[in-house]
Amino acid sequence: MKKSAVFFLSLMFILTSALSHASVSTQAGNSEPSITKEEVSKKLSSLTVPFIENKGQTHKDVSFYAKTFGGSLYVTKKGELVYTLIKNEKSETEDANKPDTKALKENNHNSQVSVVRETLVGAKITEITPDKPSSAQVSYFKGNDPSKHQSGLKTYNEISLGKIYKGIELRLKAHGNNVEKLFYVSPGASPKDIKIKMQGVKSIKKAEDKSLVFETELGEASFTKPIAYQMIDGKKIDVDVNYEIKKGNIYAFNLGKYDRTKEVVIDPLLQSTYLGG
Repeated sequence: MKKSAVFFLSLMFILTSALSHASVSTQAGNSEPSITKEEVSKKLSSLTVPFIENKGQTHKDVSFYAKTFGGSLYVTKKGELVYTLIKNEKSETEDANKPDTKALKENNHNSQVSVVRETLVGAKITEITPDKPSSAQVSYFKGNDPSKHQSGLKTYNEISLGKIYKGIELRLKAHGNNVEKLFYVSPGASPKDIKIKMQGVKSIKKAEDKSLVFETELGEASFTKPIAYQMIDGKKIDVDVNYEIKKGNIYAFNLGKYDRTKEVVIDPLLQSTYLGG
């Protein structure tokens, strides 16, 4: 089994079995229709996908990574976010020795893959730390040398890149086919400090629905319209926020009025890691 996470395959088996059982049960009773493709997709997208610490099973520049159903997110030791975005077409892929190129495509032999990198402009990353341990464990058995096998690797539901800007922390979550960046802006800190440069894309633009669309060599993918909010007196207060496009395929965030004496959270979501939807 080539670098395939036993946990991930088990998760797919369990979910598929559960959905199949639901379908058979309803059909046998003739009371309700079998589960639909849309329902399956919804269930997959809601699953929490844990981050795995790199213990030598992938490129040495990678600190943590998460393998979603639509691609993977690699977080490098420098704090760069490298996405492998899958297009559902069969093609041969090649291996290379760089985490930002074809080396990250090696687990996707049945699909075309585009690699997109996000760099936090002007950010300071001193330490990348895992948080919220997951109950799942991952094992790798590659090759015939037992000394190179990895078993019982811990996984985590979130990782933190720390205070990447003055008073601003970045945390990452992964779901079934989504990746979520959460910027926690402390009182007095400036959201305008957040600037993200995209590489491996031809262009970025704002769509009519205020999402951020970026064009890769294999098609378009997008981040949802960002949301922002504050927790004040136990209540979630929405804050107006939109993308701002800058030269050089850089995007930032424009926020409306909010209470600057309280923390504000900005949350853009990579809404579909399957290229072309």
